Amino acid sequence: MMYGIPIQLHAQEEIGYTASNYSGVQGLFLNPAKGCDSKLFLDVNLLGLDVFVHNNFVFYDRENFFLWKNIKTGFPDLSFNEKATAKRAQVLLNITGPSIHLSVGKHSFGLITRARSYTSAKIELPMAIHIVEGFKYGPQLAKRYDLENNFVNTLTWLEYGLSYGYIFSQTKNTLISAGANVRYLTGINTIGVDANKLNYEVRDSLLLEFYNFSGSIQQAFPAYGAGSGIGIDIGAEYKQMLADVSRYFPNSKRSGCKKIDYKWKAGASLLDIGLLRFKNSASKQEFIDVSSSWFKYDSTGVNAYDGVDSLIQVRFNPQGKVKGSNAFSTWLPLAASVQFDYNFENYFYVNGTATFGPRIGNSVRRGGLLAIVPRYERRRLELSIPLSLWDFRHPQIGLQVRLNNNLIIGSDRAMPFLFRSNVYGMDIYFHLKFSVYKNPACSKKGKGKGKSKKGGKKSGYKGLNDCPAYR
Repeated sequence: MMYGIPIQLHAQEEIGYTASNYSGVQGLFLNPAKGCDSKLFLDVNLLGLDVFVHNNFVFYDRENFFLWKNIKTGFPDLSFNEKATAKRAQVLLNITGPSIHLSVGKHSFGLITRARSYTSAKIELPMAIHIVEGFKYGPQLAKRYDLENNFVNTLTWLEYGLSYGYIFSQTKNTLISAGANVRYLTGINTIGVDANKLNYEVRDSLLLEFYNFSGSIQQAFPAYGAGSGIGIDIGAEYKQMLADVSRYFPNSKRSGCKKIDYKWKAGASLLDIGLLRFKNSASKQEFIDVSSSWFKYDSTGVNAYDGVDSLIQVRFNPQGKVKGSNAFSTWLPLAASVQFDYNFENYFYVNGTATFGPRIGNSVRRGGLLAIVPRYERRRLELSIPLSLWDFRHPQIGLQVRLNNNLIIGSDRAMPFLFRSNVYGMDIYFHLKFSVYKNPACSKKGKGKGKSKKGGKKSGYKGLNDCPAYR
């Protein structure tokens, strides 16, 4: 019965790849300003998938689990971590559809399509055990439990968006840019259970007593167009460059398509600002100090969507303490992020990223992240090893490989694929895409060096102030 626990499919941050200077479309999801001064002129994402699963309750024991062997022989039984702490779960599913990013001159343009699903849960140990073992679980019969701030939320939606970034300041060796993603959202479904207070006791195999339940339950029947909304990402980036960029135009023939790298850069962004409004086959109930005696709880079934509302009205509204509505709004998994990247000037870089996701109301929560990502980065090949703390407490080691920016495959949590270890979750992502590294408008022979009327070379940084010469 472990599958009864809601696990959040939540794409981590693909931090092994989004930190890259060749991340293109995916970099826009971490910071929209990252698209400016890209090392790619054009990036086209054909298909991408990211799946992330984590919890701190059920796990595969290292003595019996090794992924490649278990695929052939079958997976062992799950073990339980019953330490008296809050049990948390997150699962992310991200599917990136056809998307485009273009970086030319001072401008960055993007077209984005994605399907996303987030689930987040925080459940105290007694309820987690009841969900796994059932309410007839002997050791927890005839015991009263007083729980607070438990929640389970899931949200699934589609998004179609535009991205734009602009370099608004270039002074000697500094370059400052800002950007935004604006997306139209189509809601598919959502479920939210928010139990601010939950006092209950399973008297025996027939009677379940709720002494006090305060919170809310909201849901929308799964359907295309069940909800709609707007989502926004905003970000800014500061770069300390390795040469004068006062007249530098990235990926443009005005600079001969020359590249000027940075020594270090720092960025900040706010992600998933916005909400979805559900009003088709949707309902929300708010509970205030509700009590109920549920006789023969184990024989009660719900056969249809409307059955949930009926069950609530019969079991929890005898005193008229439930307030209901047929429409509600839920927030996106909001996050604030800061990034720092340092260039050792020998194809080695190191990135530091921190992401914090607060929970607003009865909505999904984005897991926090603190990561250090060393990487070896070339045009045709890249390797990174992200070291991170998911939700600032669970250590992870990942691996990412980029091959010619056509195939990217990685994991922010690669240990289960490589070594025997206790497995509380898993993460894997890949992308199929093609990229154009250089603006076709730039002549293969004209490299921007230029000549004076007398045939001598012009002054300046490799002719970055001049257009390339054509015969």
